[in-house]
Amino acid sequence: MRTIKSKSENSSPRIVFFCTVKNIVFFILLFPFCGKSQFLDNSKGNAFSEIPFFNEKFVKNNKIKSLKGTYTFKKMGDIMRETDYVFQYDFDNKGHLIQSFETNNESHKIDTTLLLYSYYKDGNLAFVRRKDQIGYYSTHYFYDSINRVIKEEYRRDIDTAGTFFVPSFERSTILNFETIKHEKNGQTEKSIIHNSYGLPFKEIDIFRDSLGFILVKEEKFKFGNQRITTVLDYNEKGWISSIKSTNAANPRLNQEIRFKYDDFGNLSEKHVYKNNQFITDIQVIYNLKTGLISSILTRDVATNFISILRFEVVKYH
Repeated sequence: MRTIKSKSENSSPRIVFFCTVKNIVFFILLFPFCGKSQFLDNSKGNAFSEIPFFNEKFVKNNKIKSLKGTYTFKKMGDIMRETDYVFQYDFDNKGHLIQSFETNNESHKIDTTLLLYSYYKDGNLAFVRRKDQIGYYSTHYFYDSINRVIKEEYRRDIDTAGTFFVPSFERSTILNFETIKHEKNGQTEKSIIHNSYGLPFKEIDIFRDSLGFILVKEEKFKFGNQRITTVLDYNEKGWISSIKSTNAANPRLNQEIRFKYDDFGNLSEKHVYKNNQFITDIQVIYNLKTGLISSILTRDVATNFISILRFEVVKYH
C-alpha cells in the first residue's frame, strides 16, 4: 500500500467523495463513462497485468504515442489528496506498448517501476523487461510457426550506462529456462512443460468449445498434488465475464476475477475475489469524444483505500 503524499495538506479536492467508487465515477463529470470503440484488449483476460493489454489496431489507427496520468488518493475518513505520482504508457507507431513506468512511495522512499517491451517483426511479444532495486530482469519468449510459445528464458540484464530511461545492456545472464511441447487432439490442447534439464514437470490441458472459446484450463504438476483448474465464462457477446481458478492443494489460493463491459465492448469493471472475499474493485472511465481512458479507479475493499489515476496528457505520433 502506498504512503500518501499530498501536494498540500490544505489543498481542496477537485472531486466530491460519496463513499463508493461508483459514486465517484458518477461525479467525474468531465470524463463520461463511455467509449466509441475498444481501447483495451481483454480477449485473454490480461487487463491490468504486466502482459500488454491494449488494442494495438486502435492505438495504431489513432496514432497514440503516450498516455500520462497522476494519482489522487483517498483514505478512510480523510479527504482526497492529489499527489505528484505519475503513471505513463508509451507506444510505438505500430500500436505496441513499448514502455510503462510508475512513480510511487514505498517505505517513505520515492521509487519508480519500469517495464520495457520488445516485439518480433510478426508482432509477437519478444520479451518483457522489468527494473527492480537490484537491476533489470527479463522474460524472453520464443514461438513455433503457428505462434505458440515453445520456450521461455529468464534473464538478469546487465546495464552498464545506469541511465534509467535509456539503459545500455552489456550482456544478459540466462538464469533459467523452460521449454514447451504442444499436442492437439480435436478441441483439446496439451502443453508439456520441461525444466532446464529437459525433464517434464508440468502439463497444461486446454479445452475449447466448437467455436474456439477456451472453457477450461487444467495445470497438473508431476510431483506433489498441485492441480490448478481455471474456468472461463463469457457473456452473450462473447467477452470474458469471469475467470475462476481453484487450487486443489492450497484452497487459500483460489481466486475469481469478474469483468463488466459497456455497450461498445470497453472493459468497465474488474473485480478480484479470493476465497469468495471481494478484494479489489477496479473501474475504468472513458472519454466520450476520443474513446481513450480518462481515469482508472482502484479500491482496496478491506480498507476502502481508493486511488484515482487520471490521464490528462495524451501525445500522438
